[in-house]
Amino acid sequence: MSRSVPADQVSADPALGGATTHLLDRLLREPGPGRGRVVDFIDYFGFFIGNIADIALVAGVGLAVLLQLRGVTLAGTAAR
Repeated sequence: MSRSVPADQVSADPALGGATTHLLDRLLREPGPGRGRVVDFIDYFGFFIGNIADIALVAGVGLAVLLQLRGVTLAGTAAR
């Protein structure tokens, strides 16, 4: 039995997950609450250095933009 997932959930989940991870890094890492740093460890061919949360944010927002351009509404149905 398959279950369909709303398009907005598919795009929002990675973006919210990446944003939440960045927020938790800022709140919980040294040197203290609210002053922490986000740990970046992936070198993107000299363009910039990022992390998994960056990938999730870009993928989620990119998918949301693509869905919007294709006319898919937040309810996951095609606009008329």
